[in-house]
Amino acid sequence: MEATVAAPETHPNGIADDESASRAAQMVGIEEGGQLTFSVGGKRPDASKVQLRGRSVELPNAQLEKGGEVTIQARVRVSGIHFDDRIDAATEQVTGCTRKQVARIIGDVRVVED
Repeated sequence: MEATVAAPETHPNGIADDESASRAAQMVGIEEGGQLTFSVGGKRPDASKVQLRGRSVELPNAQLEKGGEVTIQARVRVSGIHFDDRIDAATEQVTGCTRKQVARIIGDVRVVED
């Protein structure tokens, strides 16, 4: 009785089959006490933005008018950071860099009375 070996699973269209077979996995080590950095090369960020995610805020007034404003106070936890280069369309040169943070609202959110 011969043992049969199942063929490895592949993408239905065979995409990347040859690439994955020729690449071996790599392990990257960090010395004990070592530290990763945000040194990503290129220009240093000259602008910074934060995008808030996570939940909605109950307002004390039932409705706001279009153009109305409300001030809130909240604790947020930064859950992601990335860097975007700004490129001049005419010269294709990097003209600046924006550091973008994604933060989730955590804890209590308070509406500040104006």
